[in-house]
Amino acid sequence: MNKVYLIEYQGRCDENGIPVGHAPKVISEYYNFIKEYCDVTVLAPKTFSKVLSDSGIDNTVILPRYIVMKGQTPFIEKITNKLGMFKNIKEAIKLADKYGDVNLWFFNVEYYIMLYFFLHKKPKHKVTLTMFIDGYHAGENASIKNKIINGIKQKVFESAQKKFDLIISTGEKFKYKNCKNEFIPDYYYIDEIYDKYNNVNKSDYAVCLGTMGRGKQLRELVDTFNRTRYKLNISGRFYDKELFKELKAAANENITINDTYLSNEEYLKLLSEAKYTVLPYPENCYSHQTSGVMQEAIFLKTIPVTYKSILDGNCCPGVGFEAWDKLTTDMLDNNEDIVDELTKLIDTTFNKENVIAKYKMIFDCSK
Repeated sequence: MNKVYLIEYQGRCDENGIPVGHAPKVISEYYNFIKEYCDVTVLAPKTFSKVLSDSGIDNTVILPRYIVMKGQTPFIEKITNKLGMFKNIKEAIKLADKYGDVNLWFFNVEYYIMLYFFLHKKPKHKVTLTMFIDGYHAGENASIKNKIINGIKQKVFESAQKKFDLIISTGEKFKYKNCKNEFIPDYYYIDEIYDKYNNVNKSDYAVCLGTMGRGKQLRELVDTFNRTRYKLNISGRFYDKELFKELKAAANENITINDTYLSNEEYLKLLSEAKYTVLPYPENCYSHQTSGVMQEAIFLKTIPVTYKSILDGNCCPGVGFEAWDKLTTDMLDNNEDIVDELTKLIDTTFNKENVIAKYKMIFDCSK
């Protein structure tokens, strides 16, 4: 049976040590279907111990470093965090060297893993990455400085690809210059999780869920829904408490804003009961990047609302706009045809059996 190291090298958590972001959800999903076909060990920082234990994962190795998310992180701490991620990656490779032949699967990645492999030689093991972006794009209207920075990042990324054996691409349109890639959606439809949330009657309001920060266009979101008067519920963890206060002060009575850590059940319930979910992502970023919230909105037949280019880049039906000031209440009426399109995606792209068959093939789990 092939050996796979499922590696969470970032270890992002809040100041109470609770893991946040993408990893807590998918780490158990990936493990629990791959373990039937491969010998899987999860490598993650100690902040993930409870998440792993609650998911029934006992075959684990603790990595030494983790990142505490804050509203304002001092420069020195940012550098320390980056070096900490390098240390975790290096430790995972060293452990694999002691074991023997291992497939290293980095499933929750960002730019600094590209930089690590750019600076280091390729390990003797197979290296598999799950990628949620197709590259680093500054956008047509970006400053010269941002275009230069993203150009350098892209060159590093393309060079690092030569040291990967496979990129699992979560975007159907994503292609990579120097590495073999296989499209597999990040999430898949699990009947026992999502079916119970698909029996609710939806209400005429929108939600915006997830981690909240200045990287998202939250002020534009609030200003737009102040103008349209359509009901909106913004709920998620704000690391920047000043941003939370600013948005609360700016919001009209049709907008509710909560600074809270949502459990998976709370998150799915809120998402399933709303008619729409608004994704306030920057256009130039998420038109080349997939979104877990968008994928789960499909599962719960909650219509995504965002830039048209983001919907197109994610091959996702929804209510698309060219600019925030173009979104109107008329666009939020009579969208049953979009719900039908979401249902078709559940039965095809996000079908569980199709997804698992691809993973079995990738990790050669039949051996």
